[in-house]
Amino acid sequence: MKGPMLLLAGLLIPIVAFAQTDANANLNVYLTNPDYAGCAAGVFAQIEASVCEDLVTAPISGPAFLWVVLSDGDAYPDGLGGCQFGVEHTVQMDGWNLCTGGSEIAEEGWPQTGTGNAVTWGGGCYDPTGENAVLGYFSLTTGDSGELTLTGDPRIGVAMWSNCVPTSQDMYSSLLGGGDLAIGFDPNCEEQEVPTLRSTWGQIKAKY
Repeated sequence: MKGPMLLLAGLLIPIVAFAQTDANANLNVYLTNPDYAGCAAGVFAQIEASVCEDLVTAPISGPAFLWVVLSDGDAYPDGLGGCQFGVEHTVQMDGWNLCTGGSEIAEEGWPQTGTGNAVTWGGGCYDPTGENAVLGYFSLTTGDSGELTLTGDPRIGVAMWSNCVPTSQDMYSSLLGGGDLAIGFDPNCEEQEVPTLRSTWGQIKAKY
């Protein structure tokens, strides 16, 4: 597994990078009825034109899509290169669909509970129109029961995103969202003051 894990690191943090902790980034899920236009669905543009606080959804009975949305109040001044995260859930999952136009290295079994994924945007850099960026969506066989929470990727222990410089931004677990399908989903749009953490590429490689 060492080879794939090194490739995983290379996808998001090429050659030289500085790892920081982002106090103003959140990862949430947005619940909708299924739209089989998938990533081309109108809701995609709707999500990206909105802000974190708009990601509020009521419960849905029956099949559903759960969109994974990265939000940053700073609106990505250096673009968006990739994101790495995990998921824990008790829902009946059909699968996962990537919407970035880029690549992904998913842990074996993804999107089973307790697994992680690393994704990039097409061309290696994306400039969102606002503070929301859609990664993709989970398709659910039934949308009336169970819980789902976004987590750090268990392969590295944290969730993170990378801009186009590239600089990796660690995300604290307190800024990751989730919810209960029977209740609906309220976005986690909190901010958290955190110290800066810098790492060299050699230190990052040592994790793998």
